[in-house]
Amino acid sequence: MPKRAVVLNDTRPERHHGCARVMRNLEAGLAAHGVRVVATGPVGRDWEAVPGLGPAMEGADLVVVNGEGTIHHDRPAGRRLVAAGAYAARAGVPAVLLNASWHANGPALAEAARVFARVYVRESLSRDALAAHGVAAEVVPDLTFASGPFPGAPAAREGIAVTDSVDPRLAEVLYGLTRTGAGIVYLPVVAPFRIRERTGRELGRAARHAFFRAAGPWLEPFGWVRPRYIAARHALPTPEAYLAALARCRLVVAGRFHALCFALQTGTPFLAVPSNTPKVEGLLDDAGLGRARVVDPDALDPATLAARAEEGFSDAEREGAARYVADAPARIARMFAEVAALDRGSGYTVAPERDPRNDVP
Repeated sequence: MPKRAVVLNDTRPERHHGCARVMRNLEAGLAAHGVRVVATGPVGRDWEAVPGLGPAMEGADLVVVNGEGTIHHDRPAGRRLVAAGAYAARAGVPAVLLNASWHANGPALAEAARVFARVYVRESLSRDALAAHGVAAEVVPDLTFASGPFPGAPAAREGIAVTDSVDPRLAEVLYGLTRTGAGIVYLPVVAPFRIRERTGRELGRAARHAFFRAAGPWLEPFGWVRPRYIAARHALPTPEAYLAALARCRLVVAGRFHALCFALQTGTPFLAVPSNTPKVEGLLDDAGLGRARVVDPDALDPATLAARAEEGFSDAEREGAARYVADAPARIARMFAEVAALDRGSGYTVAPERDPRNDVP
């Protein structure tokens, strides 16, 4: 009989190709090792407020927390995810934190993270941040890499692309490069917003997206369209379509972490924009590429991008990226095997009189 798992921080509602690929690979990786996902808690929502999720966690064999880019700077959303580990442990259910970044969190949150039976982070800088507080974590590549190298990269590449950014100001800077007349194209990592049977606030969001998708070309020159609506207008329908478009580029300016992951998987030369944590630098360190490709987007111009596209990858960069991508699926599979081997009662035990949630600032 398969084990049952509850997954928290399901990031699919973000409408983001990286998040979609992460969640698909997360569920597939668990299933390959005999673990069935029976419930999920969506990103941006307190798991304690989701009807039925608490009892589902208590009755599960595993609680899996998908950290992604949530746990940094002692943010409330990150604290809630760490607190979920204590809730599971009180019920005798092993909890695992995986696919996580960890940055600028205080000692109290690190202490609370000891409740997890296993901790897996996406890059070594996050591991080092936890180690500074005496918390052990293993580095396993982001779950997008479970898919391995992209199989459809063409022999010849052409054109320069820029992606969107989670930072609206940087998104505007990057999109501005496409309006310089230099032929730079926009490849935002977000997915289209689809109008289904929605009501209330979601229907309103869908209507706004539909309006700006139609009217955006006329309104954008006046600065009347927010970056997220511009990105939605240029969005490609699936992760596979996005990877195929990226694989055709000579150079991409990656404004998001998962855009960098996809660039590595497609072997696309890139320039990387720093994020709200050092996860970009950590990934490049782990892949053996160093930080020469980390850039300030405000300093970019078409001439600079054309020159960097002409340079492409060095042989050492190409080999390092290919090696990292090729090794990642096996490392991720080992992680899932370790997670699936956990049994109820095998994790950290929390005494009833002490709830680590109270220790989190």
